[in-house]
Amino acid sequence: MKEPITDPVDQPDDTSGAPDKKDSVAFDTYQKLLKEKKAKDSKLSEYEKELEKLRVEKLEAEGKKDELLASFKKQLQETQEKLKQKDQTYAWSTLTGEVKREAMRIGCKDPDKLIRLLSDDDLRAIEVGDDFKINQESLKEVLERSKKDNYFLFESSTKNAAAGTPGKKPPEEPEKKLAEMTLQELKESYKKSYKK
Repeated sequence: MKEPITDPVDQPDDTSGAPDKKDSVAFDTYQKLLKEKKAKDSKLSEYEKELEKLRVEKLEAEGKKDELLASFKKQLQETQEKLKQKDQTYAWSTLTGEVKREAMRIGCKDPDKLIRLLSDDDLRAIEVGDDFKINQESLKEVLERSKKDNYFLFESSTKNAAAGTPGKKPPEEPEKKLAEMTLQELKESYKKSYKK
């Protein structure tokens, strides 16, 4: 039996002869599994809280107040660390957002790069209040210094060119009214206005 001859253009790209195999999951299946995972995660969290509650009750019943106190101190410390981390993350995102907005307002072409180029001292110089409000004066001072140091990130102000033909002066007003001029004076006035 003869093997059919095919042109090089008609041959498949895969020369190994293995069938094309794509790993994919149907969207409905993905959604179903995602819902199941979320339900199991919430149940697990619920069970962990219940277990902790039972453990606390057992320690109270046995009179092991020192262990219970140590457990509560540890929980308090972990909660404080998480809160501090969230505060820092929120303060950083507020600060960078405000720096980007103000930098774009004064003509910065790439505010993300500007933030990376700011020194730690400059970032510390921008005052952030307890309510996460940025002191605009300190921000403007830092950005003005940065504008001088990183001038290549800022657009130079372009001056608008005046409309008209460059180099020509506007026609001068004649000393006399046109009706009062002689023919010779009119010719001279015409030559002056168009010779320039």
